[in-house]
Amino acid sequence: MPDIIFIDDEKLPAWFDLPEDTPHAKNAQEALDLLCKHRRSILYLDHDLGKGIDGKNLLELICQEIHIPNKVFCISLNPAGVKRISDVCKDYNIEFENIAQRLFSV
Repeated sequence: MPDIIFIDDEKLPAWFDLPEDTPHAKNAQEALDLLCKHRRSILYLDHDLGKGIDGKNLLELICQEIHIPNKVFCISLNPAGVKRISDVCKDYNIEFENIAQRLFSV
């Protein structure tokens, strides 16, 4: 199983190049359940996760309650959400990369 988790309320795009068995959490609770069972070093994280907590608050919770990931790839098209996730990454010294524009311009 890869050391990656994809967290987005949307379906994982077929063209998105991740290992086939990458876990996909569609909301914060699914992400927390998966990460409690199997920690992941790399998060592909959206900010707008539908109802419930957003990606920024989820990342804070993961860092405080589970573990601090090594890298976050932000897949959000919400500029304010990208900034909020980036700020959490800075607070916890997590490598951050915003890849949404590159991904969704395909």
